[in-house]
Amino acid sequence: MLVKASHPAAMRVIHLRVDAPPMPAPGAPCNGCGVCCAAEPCPMGALVSGRRHGRCKALRWDDQRSQYRCGMVMR
Repeated sequence: MLVKASHPAAMRVIHLRVDAPPMPAPGAPCNGCGVCCAAEPCPMGALVSGRRHGRCKALRWDDQRSQYRCGMVMR
């Protein structure tokens, strides 16, 4: 999947499972597609990951729900 990064001119490839739900419409609630967290961590994820760019280390795949979940929220 190709996703826009924080920088307006930047584009990069992120790798997600093919059975993940499609990205929701802007403003819609999270559906576990994984795009946001795979592109860059949220503030809590930045603390956990120790980085502000790239895939969040807390991003986890939930086999039962067939969606990505935040490892910090799941615990």
